[in-house]
Amino acid sequence: MREMLVIQTGQCGNQIGTEFWRTVLREHSLHGTSYTDAMSTFFRNVNQRGHDLPLYSTISNLKARSVVIDMEEGVVNALLGSDLGGIFDESLIITDPIGRGSGNNFAEGYKTYGEAHGDRILEVVRKTIEACDSPQGFLFFSSLGGGTGSGLGARAIELISEAFEGLSILSAPIIPSRETDDVVTSPYNTIFSMASLATSADVIIPFDNESITNCVRMLGEKKVNPDKAATQAAKVRGVDPFANQQEKGQKRRPFKEVNQTVATALSCITSSMRFGGEMNVDLNELAINLVPFPELNFVCTSLAPLPMAPPAATIQAAVRNLLLPQNQLILSTGTQGPSFSLATAILARGENINSGELSSAVARLQGAGLVHPSWGSQGVKVGLSSGRPPHASCDAVCLRNGPQILETVGHVKSSFDKMRKSRMYLHHYEKILGPEEIEFRSQVVDTIIQGYQELSRTRGERRVVEIDVAPIVY
Repeated sequence: MREMLVIQTGQCGNQIGTEFWRTVLREHSLHGTSYTDAMSTFFRNVNQRGHDLPLYSTISNLKARSVVIDMEEGVVNALLGSDLGGIFDESLIITDPIGRGSGNNFAEGYKTYGEAHGDRILEVVRKTIEACDSPQGFLFFSSLGGGTGSGLGARAIELISEAFEGLSILSAPIIPSRETDDVVTSPYNTIFSMASLATSADVIIPFDNESITNCVRMLGEKKVNPDKAATQAAKVRGVDPFANQQEKGQKRRPFKEVNQTVATALSCITSSMRFGGEMNVDLNELAINLVPFPELNFVCTSLAPLPMAPPAATIQAAVRNLLLPQNQLILSTGTQGPSFSLATAILARGENINSGELSSAVARLQGAGLVHPSWGSQGVKVGLSSGRPPHASCDAVCLRNGPQILETVGHVKSSFDKMRKSRMYLHHYEKILGPEEIEFRSQVVDTIIQGYQELSRTRGERRVVEIDVAPIVY
């Protein structure tokens, strides 16, 4: 067994988590009804008394290896009341008894709730890890734009990084959309949280709401119609099914399809960590290959095909489409045509895929658009899993660590700097964090931007700038 523990924090993190668990359950259902080693990565199989059953026993009662965190009980109650509610262990759920939330303020989530719930988070995580035979690491879901996911999520990842140094951490945060973000303080929250992730996670795979929404819309509006039954039921109750999603004259925001896309990408990324295959890649190996320099650990993602797109006929077709704009899950520069990357991983999955055909497809992709530094000219890590995606016979993800991330991080930092210069809403953060910590977190992200800019300029031939700003000591 090589278990992974999922930490899902805040409203968005739990919504992504819900779709992720739904996706991997569908995926595992394609591989039989017994409790396999692959299934044990994310699930326990317990009897009526809650005792673990051995591998290859008949599935009795699956429990997700997941810690659920939110400071408002509404999302958690909805999660427990859903068709997936039974897979969550209620002893691993952390909420606040008052339940007023973080008010879209990173500082509230990080400081106020971090101090109130930090020990409990570590206690629950330690209990869960100690029950594992051979844990390989953590997978974090959160949003950077709000308060709880960005703030308490950041504090949780710091605490866990310090307490479990030997285990890898993969963070999958959601970056708010430039067009439709309705949280005015999200640039502050995003930059403050990003600083914690950069210094505590081994690999950060951000997903951009705007980019994924654009990808979904490219497939055509008929692909993103909401479920008719749910819409009809909402109308009967007198509820606008699109409330808080659109203003008159605006396009519908396809939340469900965005969540499905993120969940499918994460399912593909972790498939090689669960199922057998000719070229398996575990979490630690992924981190080692994608992050040559620990201070530059942001990775751009593409997925082909998307879960709502027509399936790829072959794995060669899926790999060939990975650099197309409609398959990019984060707004980034240089995603089409030759562009420089520090390191790349291409992870494919599906039944009866020939490793030679996959290697040939990757080689053609390298010739078309993947440029690496001279010391990493063979810098594409290839993974092949026998796990089958629930929406197609095969799919693939491309993970690229390089200056492409500057498009997204640079834009958020520019918005942050403008707001900070005008001091708009800044007092809400200064009174909790203090000006020194605000400056520290700003400098951390500035240093990351400078490092990727240096990589872009020198094609990786010079050592990048290191994060050397002194951390805040509490």
